[in-house]
Amino acid sequence: MEREMISQLNASLKKLESKREEVLLYDNQVLPLYKQAFDAQLTEYKNNQLSINTLLETLRSILLKEEAQAEVKMDYEMTLADIYMMAGTR
Repeated sequence: MEREMISQLNASLKKLESKREEVLLYDNQVLPLYKQAFDAQLTEYKNNQLSINTLLETLRSILLKEEAQAEVKMDYEMTLADIYMMAGTR
């Protein structure tokens, strides 16, 4: 039973690290790139070189990525809670 709990704890720790890296990826790369694209498209729209539909589609994509980021953060927190539960702390 002890080995099984240690195995579960190790699996949860690996999952936690994976989720942490995923959160950092969204924070540092994915969302900033989408927002830069939106800013560039906004400039094009202001210069009448881009349709409002394209601009809105990019904004929709940003919102979907923010939703995905929130889900990853939720998974991270749930995994952390599982680890605390297994360890019997908090």
